[in-house]
This record gives sequence, C-alpha cells and structure tokens, in this order.
Amino acid sequence: RRTLAEYGNRTEASGNYRDYFPSIHFKYSLTRGLMARASYSTGIGRPNFGQIVPDMNINNDLQTITSNNPDLLPQYSKNIDAALEYYFEPAGLLSAGVFQKKLSNFIFRSNAGTVGPGSIFGDGYNGYLLTTDMNGGSATIRGLEVSYSQQFSNLSGFWRGFGVFANFTWLRTEGDYGTPGAQRTGAQLPLFTPRTGNAGISYLAHGWTVRVKLNYSTDRLSSFNTDPSRRVYDVGSTPVDFNLAYAINRRLSVY
Repeated sequence: RRTLAEYGNRTEASGNYRDYFPSIHFKYSLTRGLMARASYSTGIGRPNFGQIVPDMNINNDLQTITSNNPDLLPQYSKNIDAALEYYFEPAGLLSAGVFQKKLSNFIFRSNAGTVGPGSIFGDGYNGYLLTTDMNGGSATIRGLEVSYSQQFSNLSGFWRGFGVFANFTWLRTEGDYGTPGAQRTGAQLPLFTPRTGNAGISYLAHGWTVRVKLNYSTDRLSSFNTDPSRRVYDVGSTPVDFNLAYAINRRLSVY
C-alpha cells in the first residue's frame, strides 16, 4: 500500500487541434532547360509520438524529472521559397534556392524550472528540477541551398559510367522562446543545423556499382537552457561511406 500510494498515482493530460494549409506554387520556363520556381505555403510540424506519450524519468538522488508533454502543440510555418534550376545534357542539374520560414509555437526541450505545489507530479516532488519539451513563441529560419548533379553518359568507354553530385545548405535562425524581445540568434534555435552538405561520386557500368559519399554537418543545439553552460549540443560530423557491388549475372551479385 505504501508503494502504491507513492508511485501508483495516475496522472492524465490531453491535447487536440484542427488545421488547414493553403499554398500556391508558380513555375516559369525562362529558356530551354532553365526553370524558375516560387511558392508560398503553410505547414505543420507535429510532435513526435515519443514527445507526447505520457512518460517520465525521475531521479530521486539528483532530484530531477525528465518528462514528456502530452499537451505539446504542433509548430506551424509560413514559407516563401524561390529557386532557379538549370537542366543540361546529357543528364545534369544545377540549382540554387533561397527560402524563409516563419514559425510559431516552435518545439524545443528546456529546463522548465522546479516543480511546485499542486503539479500533476504530486507534492512529493516539490522542488525537483523539471526538463520537458515546450512550445516557444515565434522563430524565423532563412536559408540558401545549392545543388549540382551530373551523369557523364556522353563520354565514351570507361568514363561513361561516372556520375557526381554535391549540395550544400546554409541556415540562419532566430527565435524568442515565448518571451517577447528575448531574441536569440545563430545556432541557438534547437534542432536546426547551421551548415550541412553532401558530395559523392558513383560508377555504374560493366556490372560494377561503386559509390563514395561524404556528409558534412556542423554542431547544432539539441536542448536549450537560459544558462548557456547547461545547453546541450549535438557535435557535427563528417562520415564517409563506400559501397561496392558486382553483378555476376542477372540473378547473382556480391557487395
């Protein structure tokens, strides 16, 4: 009975929403192979199921609670995009685009302060430090992305099977975390990677499939805290993948 009284109390929380998302898109052929695109759209970023299912982790030694938030609202966006795309022979694409996304209720994980009397956790956890997912105020993401890909099918012999690709995305973010005027710029908006890129080379011919791919990403903020020393970051990385396969016949291949 003591265990049930201390740990067996049921807590409940719920949330719901209904939305619509208008958008409009334009494209215009400037010349043969050169395409311009522009769009205005609205969207939604729903919380992951793991963020809203009722669950918590309590550390009595450190007096901390890490809890999901069933009442977490989705984040909404109003987006403006513009791009130029150039298609060239025999099989290639060069593109560049800019975009701006205005977010509201953006989602971030943060220290929510200490648990007080009358909370859903019960008075036995008063004073515990609570970390959970929250909705912020407004945020703006501006970005530039460039991309290049080409398959060298116009070449002869051995070189005919080669292809290359590369792309790069640059982001600048800022948000107010629900506190008007408390604007935070740069990479301090959680879960947005300021710089990302990919590059690779491939060879597909004479039964061989060879691919080398490189991915690049900078550090990004994972969990926000008003105290900079307690912010959590995901460290950037530059992994390289190498894949090799050979088709012995139509029914059998090794890789």
